[in-house]
Amino acid sequence: MFTGQYRDMAQAFHSRAPNTFKAFQHLQMAFDDGAKHIGRNNKTLFGRDKGRMAFEKIRTNLGRSIIAMRADGLLVPRATTAQVREVLRTELQAFCQMTPAWDRASTFIALFFDGEDSPIQEMLEDQLEINPG
Repeated sequence: MFTGQYRDMAQAFHSRAPNTFKAFQHLQMAFDDGAKHIGRNNKTLFGRDKGRMAFEKIRTNLGRSIIAMRADGLLVPRATTAQVREVLRTELQAFCQMTPAWDRASTFIALFFDGEDSPIQEMLEDQLEINPG
């Protein structure tokens, strides 16, 4: 999966935060699905909205990533929404640097965190209510 310089970066990230590494792999795939389906009128064969499904997948994996970051000590207990958002953004940027083949997901992640109509604030608040730390 990782080759050359990216392998070294991945090994360093994994040794520093193994739970977060695994959670970010799933989160990155969820963001890739979001980039493909959110905002489009894509339906499954059975009529389910693929954009809505992708959004829910992002929400679920975001919660799992927060739990993993806490387990790895990247987040302090009872961190504020702003603190969680900043640490999550920083760590995801580092993770995306070692996975250049996932450029669509990386672009969507940047838009998701920095966009004017971004739902990230609401999603983080929901996740922190569910998993207060």
